[in-house]
Amino acid sequence: MPDSSSRASRDRIKTEANQALQRASKKMSKTIKLALTAPTDGLIHQFRNFGEDIWRDLKEECSVSLEEIDASTSFFFLPDLKKNSVRSVAAKARRIAAKHQMGSLIDVTEVES
Repeated sequence: MPDSSSRASRDRIKTEANQALQRASKKMSKTIKLALTAPTDGLIHQFRNFGEDIWRDLKEECSVSLEEIDASTSFFFLPDLKKNSVRSVAAKARRIAAKHQMGSLIDVTEVES
């Protein structure tokens, strides 16, 4: 039966390993910025509706915030994307923009995390 000090040591090592893994995965994550190219008062409501569809369709793939979308007037972010999913998420965002007749009004760009 292991003593409590060796158990505590193993738990500390596991915790440190998990923290290192989380730091590494954050470094490997990417962020997409969705922005209105020419924001106007008339487009804000439509942009937020677009954002709500983005949230519904992409909330499993990134840490998109509905609160950020509801407060946005010209842009919001799709953070914590896996490096290998950036292109597919960007393509989905462009399709959703087109569905809202905003394809030419929304800029989809990868930004530094």
